[in-house]
Amino acid sequence: MGFNPFAPISVGVSDTTQINALIQGVNTFLTGMAQSSAVPATSALTVGTSSADVPGCSITVTVTGANAYALVTMVFDVQAIVTTSNNVFLGQLNVDGVGAPTYPEAHADDRTSRITPAQSTKVPLAAGTHTLKLQAAKTPGGTFTVMTSHTNLTVILFDLV
Repeated sequence: MGFNPFAPISVGVSDTTQINALIQGVNTFLTGMAQSSAVPATSALTVGTSSADVPGCSITVTVTGANAYALVTMVFDVQAIVTTSNNVFLGQLNVDGVGAPTYPEAHADDRTSRITPAQSTKVPLAAGTHTLKLQAAKTPGGTFTVMTSHTNLTVILFDLV
């Protein structure tokens, strides 16, 4: 039988309490590491000047740790038809109703093509339930459509005590 450093030590061994406490601490840490979820857009979104939710790109998480955070990657597959300058697509992360400028945006501008802007960020999370979602807007003109092909939200959650 091989040695397992994470197995509890049987009662009666002199250092049982300290070692078992270490094992419990390591197991608690590992339990909160790197839970992940990825969701794709479920339908196209024609972007307006007000922020709108990207259909399907919403994840709700519950954390218990005092040092929890999420690593978030947002990718937008955008069909742009822009005929004048200074038109900007704004792909946004919204956490519990809070968006830019608290969280970074993915921008695309002045193009008539298919573009894939992306952005990533670290989001600290207090203990409780949180909703992370993608939103999109534009300023001031042009036509931008968020497509379903590559648009997605990926969240890697670290629920640390």
